[in-house]
Amino acid sequence: MALSLTPGRLDAADARVSYTPKPIPAETAKPIPDRIGIADVMPRLEDEDRPFNVVVLGDSTGVSENGWHVNLAVWMGETYDRPAIIHPWDGRPSVDAYQDTTWGMTQGVNAPIDMWNASVGSTKSDHPMTRLDRMIPVDGQDVDLIFVNYGHNHTTGNILTEGSALVKTLVERYPDAAVVLMLQNPERAGSPHASMQMAINSYWQRYAEGQGFDHIDVWSAFKAEPDLDALLDPVGDLHPNKAGYKLWSDTVIDALTSSNGAS
Repeated sequence: MALSLTPGRLDAADARVSYTPKPIPAETAKPIPDRIGIADVMPRLEDEDRPFNVVVLGDSTGVSENGWHVNLAVWMGETYDRPAIIHPWDGRPSVDAYQDTTWGMTQGVNAPIDMWNASVGSTKSDHPMTRLDRMIPVDGQDVDLIFVNYGHNHTTGNILTEGSALVKTLVERYPDAAVVLMLQNPERAGSPHASMQMAINSYWQRYAEGQGFDHIDVWSAFKAEPDLDALLDPVGDLHPNKAGYKLWSDTVIDALTSSNGAS
């Protein structure tokens, strides 16, 4: 589904200025070789003896106990009869590491699915760059699926420079993993950051398509619903509520089960 450019609303904590998006440039980045996609890695789950590792790098839209990542872990565990374990990151500066406690989402008889959820509120895609080895504590060849879930705290200028730098590093360090870019949800109508977020998603989608990366269009899934407010938490303008995160996870699952790996 193509990204809709109808203004919505998104909550980026410190961006409280109106913004008129600039035209999207014809070229956004040089091609990155050796692309692995969703369709390449999902069949690995059919090998019942092989563990499967998922990584989530992102902002506060990936930290909720009712979040899309939680729903996804449950679906993966139940679908493939595997224990699904979420490892949550503690983003407090005094900790800045994975918590000692894990979230056991499902049980199963086959090898486990480990989800390394390194989502941290109010961060941009440059945040993992100085701590990537700790955020992905798995041998490079054993990483299967990496979600890059940033945008809300970006501007159009740095989503491509910082975001593409992260993606390039991920591809180089984890050549057997599918790196999947997330087009995040719109924010409530009237947000000062709405037009910038719309442009950010447009740039990010253009980059993903131009460089051959699978991407998941959560934005358009939300915009297709008749009542955006019914999908957002009443506190603030950005974060989905339980129904919104369910829609988000359904969109991700549709992408994972589609033949081309993108929704």
